[in-house]
Amino acid sequence: MFGTRKAPKRFSLLLLEEGEDYVEDWVAEARWPSNVSGNWQGLPKLQGRLRLCSKSIFFEPDDVRNPIVRLPLSQVQRMEPEGKQSFGMATQLVVKMRANMADAPYVFEKGAITSWHFHLAYAQLSGFMPVAHHYLAASRLPYSERDEALQALARERMAAAAFDTSRLVDFTERVQISLAAAQLTPLVRESGRLVVTDRRVYFQPLHNVTGDSPVRVHALADVAAVARRRSSLKPTGLEIFFIDAGGSASGPSVFFAFGSELERDDAAAAIADQPSVGANLPGGRAVASACGSILEAEGGWLQRVTGAWQAGKISNRDYLLFCNLAAGRSFNDLTQWPVFPWVLADYTSAKLDLNDPAVFRDLSKPVGALNPARLELFRERFREMPRGEGLDSPFMYGSHYSCPGYVMFWMVRAAPGHLLRLQGGRFDAPDRLFCSIKEAWDSVTASTADVKELIPEFFLSDTSFLVNADHLALGTRQNGRAVNDVELPQWAHSPQHFLALQRAALESPFVSANLHHWINLIFGYKQRGKAAVEADNVFHHLTYGGSGETAPMSRHERAALEVQINEFGQCPRQIFHSPHAPRLVCPPAPNIDGAAEAAADAAGSPNKYGRRTGTEAGSELSLALLATIREAVASPSPHLDVPLEVPDMLAKLDVLAQRKRQEELLRSSEADDASTSSLDTQAERETAPVPLRGAPSRLRNWSGRLGSQITSLRGTLSPTADNVGNVTSTLKGLFQRQGSAGNGHGYRAQPQQAGFCAEGFSEWGLQGGHAVQTRETVPWPPGFRDRLPERPTRRIVAQQGAVNAAAAARTEDGPLVYCVGQTGTLKIYSLESGAQVRSAKLADVPCTCLALLDPQGDNLSSHPFALAGCYDNKVYATQHGRPLGSFGAHDDAVSCVLAPPAADHIITASWDCSVKTWSLAEGRAPWGGQPVMPSAELGEHDAGVWAADCDARGRLLVTGTEDGSVVALDARCRQTLWQVTVSQDYIGGLRLTPDGNMVVAAAADGLASLLEMRKGGARLSSVACGGPLRCAQTDGHLALLGTESGQVLFWDLGQQQGERRATAGGSSPGPDGMYRQLQASGSAVNALTQLDGSLITGHEDGALCLFSGQL
Repeated sequence: MFGTRKAPKRFSLLLLEEGEDYVEDWVAEARWPSNVSGNWQGLPKLQGRLRLCSKSIFFEPDDVRNPIVRLPLSQVQRMEPEGKQSFGMATQLVVKMRANMADAPYVFEKGAITSWHFHLAYAQLSGFMPVAHHYLAASRLPYSERDEALQALARERMAAAAFDTSRLVDFTERVQISLAAAQLTPLVRESGRLVVTDRRVYFQPLHNVTGDSPVRVHALADVAAVARRRSSLKPTGLEIFFIDAGGSASGPSVFFAFGSELERDDAAAAIADQPSVGANLPGGRAVASACGSILEAEGGWLQRVTGAWQAGKISNRDYLLFCNLAAGRSFNDLTQWPVFPWVLADYTSAKLDLNDPAVFRDLSKPVGALNPARLELFRERFREMPRGEGLDSPFMYGSHYSCPGYVMFWMVRAAPGHLLRLQGGRFDAPDRLFCSIKEAWDSVTASTADVKELIPEFFLSDTSFLVNADHLALGTRQNGRAVNDVELPQWAHSPQHFLALQRAALESPFVSANLHHWINLIFGYKQRGKAAVEADNVFHHLTYGGSGETAPMSRHERAALEVQINEFGQCPRQIFHSPHAPRLVCPPAPNIDGAAEAAADAAGSPNKYGRRTGTEAGSELSLALLATIREAVASPSPHLDVPLEVPDMLAKLDVLAQRKRQEELLRSSEADDASTSSLDTQAERETAPVPLRGAPSRLRNWSGRLGSQITSLRGTLSPTADNVGNVTSTLKGLFQRQGSAGNGHGYRAQPQQAGFCAEGFSEWGLQGGHAVQTRETVPWPPGFRDRLPERPTRRIVAQQGAVNAAAAARTEDGPLVYCVGQTGTLKIYSLESGAQVRSAKLADVPCTCLALLDPQGDNLSSHPFALAGCYDNKVYATQHGRPLGSFGAHDDAVSCVLAPPAADHIITASWDCSVKTWSLAEGRAPWGGQPVMPSAELGEHDAGVWAADCDARGRLLVTGTEDGSVVALDARCRQTLWQVTVSQDYIGGLRLTPDGNMVVAAAADGLASLLEMRKGGARLSSVACGGPLRCAQTDGHLALLGTESGQVLFWDLGQQQGERRATAGGSSPGPDGMYRQLQASGSAVNALTQLDGSLITGHEDGALCLFSGQL
């Protein structure tokens, strides 16, 4: 992974100290001190090269048998000229390295003063001495001041550097952009200048350290992909992949870091804008652009690639590599090296049986949680850590699963020079080196300081990290055994056989059944937050992206932060925000008997991951992956031709599902259906209410002014269309800015709860003189999304202004849809013909919400009461278009009206922060014209209520507020059960699932959340929808989300809860649970309702769209 070896070159930037810069070099000769060993011939003068760096002076003898010496400037006692071309210096520390080209621990000779004398062969001392004295003076400063001085000198060198246009391959090329940049390779940062022309990318290092071409050049025609990356915690990196390195190129991919995110984006744009980009690729520029999107998981590629993996078109190894690259990991940055899991747990058996689940590691748990006894120690430390403002967040693991030190632990034999660089010129103690696979596994499952995962090399064919081919002197362990090749398990006959079995295990059915759990931990929703705590997956806060990035800090503070990140490791970027979908295809069982033969072939012949044999460069691996992905997702929907349920074989191997089944068996002796009161008790026990933010509602102040304006205008306004339009046009502007307050969530829209609810129809009857609707448990039709047409079956222009709420019911006149909106008018349309059936003017102000209530007592009409809440603080009641009356419900606009089908009351909510219940017992109707008082006021909200829902009996209530909070209330005891904040913007839609266990919250910041009622509103899952959400519906298995851009999104809730509900006749969801979206209109979706398998949407432009389901 660190690249194949080129012609021997002793000196490299790996020999510099951390943070040290290369300055300049000269041909020179040295008089080697007699009291320093290394001049094996005892020559009076040694020819070589003098190299000045920001913290030391190097002398590299031409004779490779003599070591390179480094003389740290901080230890130099004097430096004086001795003529025009010579100088002398005295130091008390000499570091010797790379004698005979060997990567061996450095030799430190310290104490005695040694005198060195150098003569510059072709240069005057005037070009060396002033520069050297600058750095010598800087070395005498305190650490913080020294670092600042060195950085200032580095900036001066960069500012003075200019690109040499004589190095252009073709003088007709036109320079598009020229920027200061640094090229990054593992542990090396090389400053220079990046230039993009209309045909090529050039990088001119400040110094030609290697002696190769002073400018590195790549043709834009060879660009395979460009991906934006992070570098040193900042979004300033750019990685470019090439299909052909060429003679003047350093490798098939390059990683550049820029001074700012803007400069990085300018460089990326300059490359992407050139017509010649990707010209040598099949498909040209479009393919190069697509490959860049793949590496950044943009444009739907994340879902498509995951679907291809689910369908078995991408191997587990390839998919893990994709997840790493999409999360910003790179083979050019040791701090962000790709991470792979331990998959096996048996390193003692003589034969490996991949059909036995016992030989595998539990992939549903992080490494630190694999040992229960050790886990309790981690948990105890986590509980006892101090918490509070100004203190670091508590964590379970002080170490990490991936950091530069761990990568080099595995790679010491393949890249010893990098380990020497990382550890200051020394190998680790022999007993701490990578000596044995079994010992490494024992350590990560027993030691409290070791929770590291593996790296991709464990699943490739290059054995160099397992074999001490260079005969490195790694020392002797305390047991007397020399550290040489890695000791393999008994079941591995050779390093090739070991890697082949590792790969076979990775592709085995057991790993295929559980790999998504590990992805949840490393790249997904269990990476951080409450889910991480529940999964025992909490690391030091500095390991998470974003740590320390928002607060301003000095260069010294940032440097210290980077050092800590390098020490603790870095979590990949989180790319999945909801539970990852399981694999749907069971791969064929690996051929263990043929693994050795396959390994031998792989070790000596090319494979699809690189043209070179024996070793595989990470960038070539990435390029091959891109080709694999593009082939796998060539069809628009790679997962449509596979089973829609997890095969039994994989389902039985799912360890997390097994644990859940065992837990369910343990709970089966308890009451299956707990009462609502027991639910409340558990909710109160599990979490204390969290206060809502106390900031005054911006809307409350506005609506108060609006109320007084309406009162003063009421006597002067006539009910003409023009006057109403003047008022409502003013209100509409705010309504559009804030989002439609009702959004369809104010009407009675409990899925499978009401015969006249927005979601469906159920038979209702009269009980004791009061009509009670039974709560259905039948979900929407299987494959609901795929049964809907892509275009509306019927489009009705229903309102002159926005449709703010809608509901549907089946009546004696057929299926009808009711809607209210900006004009304050209720309209009823036939779904069969699209014709208007009834219309009723309710108010001179907009209506926000709507609920349908079945008839009362001896009212034998099959037409429901329609209850509409309005901006004038009232609720209006009608039946089949006939006004029945109204009542003043709140001190501000009524945002929600709920009509629970099995209750004797209705519920209203308002922007005035209140929620009230109104009794319907004994035939009472609050709209009857008599003075009326609410039967109860529920909870206390510090922000206006914008959305609400309740169970069928009206006992359990959830509300969503303007400040992004969701509140659960008990209507009987009038107590708040819990409060959580799920968004920084208002809640546009809120739905309680029919079983009362889950809450779907759709927010204006575009985040949809699934909350658990019984766990104090804990967020089980969430999905970013890319734009503001206006409304929501659910049947408990599927959630519908209406967006401001006119789309309806379909979110699989069963997948989020780990259920595997059959969706016969329909496609399977992506990894985030999303099915393909429906573009209902170009106007915002304010309302959603479903009837008999058909979907009706209400829009900002006044339209109702019917999508007839194919049952």
